[in-house]
Amino acid sequence: MIERRFHPRLRHTELIMICWEENSTKSNQIASVRDVSPGGIAILAGQALPVGTPVTITCGKGELTGIVRHNSQLVDGNCMGIEFADAEAWGDVAHRTATP
Repeated sequence: MIERRFHPRLRHTELIMICWEENSTKSNQIASVRDVSPGGIAILAGQALPVGTPVTITCGKGELTGIVRHNSQLVDGNCMGIEFADAEAWGDVAHRTATP
């Protein structure tokens, strides 16, 4: 299989909150991080969101914005790939989360 990612992925286990708007209603769910890179994140969640859905991810003390680029049904939930709006954002959030 040809690798299409611009950045290498790092395995990362953490719970995050993912928020989105649907029919003028704000919704959210907790998801677990499967892996992350400067360009995006793969999460495992109970509810799949449509490709193209804008999302806000809350992780520790930081927030990121992104867009759902793919989703697939797995035995243990829905795997979604989210592209960050700002490729540098994850490093900033990871640093703030680690800082007491």
